[in-house]
Amino acid sequence: SIILIIILIFALIIRLKYLTINQAVWYDEAEYLSTAKNWAFGYPPYELHFVRPPLLPFILTIFYKLGASELFFRFIMLTFSMLSVLFVYLVGKDFFDKRIAMISSFIMSFFYVGLFYTARLMTDMQSMTIWLIAVWSFWKGYFKKESKKYIWFFGLMITLGTLMRFPFGTIVIVVLIFLLITEGLKFFKKKDLWIAFLVAIVAFTPYSIWYINTYNKIPI
Repeated sequence: SIILIIILIFALIIRLKYLTINQAVWYDEAEYLSTAKNWAFGYPPYELHFVRPPLLPFILTIFYKLGASELFFRFIMLTFSMLSVLFVYLVGKDFFDKRIAMISSFIMSFFYVGLFYTARLMTDMQSMTIWLIAVWSFWKGYFKKESKKYIWFFGLMITLGTLMRFPFGTIVIVVLIFLLITEGLKFFKKKDLWIAFLVAIVAFTPYSIWYINTYNKIPI
């Protein structure tokens, strides 16, 4: 709708204003950037700590290889931040109604926490955005039954979100509790949920192999 487009334009203007407001990177940002540079070019000599999620430096490594700079990485943060405003609207519309969705996305467009992490090369903004996408796809596929592919996509989002920021994995607990309350044990018979689980496991496997080879530990 026109109102949503106006909200998104407003959100973009604010984010562009504050995108490069930070002159130096924090320790966490430096750790992800150093890891990505090491993976891309072999320098500086740096190994990602085993408690750090690997997806962000992996993405940055790809773009480093393609010749991207730190400024480009900040536009990646901007993209996730804009998607968060959009998916707050989509989740609000599906869970409640368009009015609540509009109000929620408008608040999200200028909410200070979102703006703060948009300007940081960290995992917070991407994790929240993937969380919104995961919840939206689960609702569309499982309850609105629009397509079983949404449920499978939810499985992929679980892995991507967890590899972006490990606490994301607690979404599985939230969904399980929700299903137990609303359906009892009947959901165990749903084939598409098992397929989503399989998708999540398959997507997680390459990271598990890399983690065991790198740290000689089992990823938990």
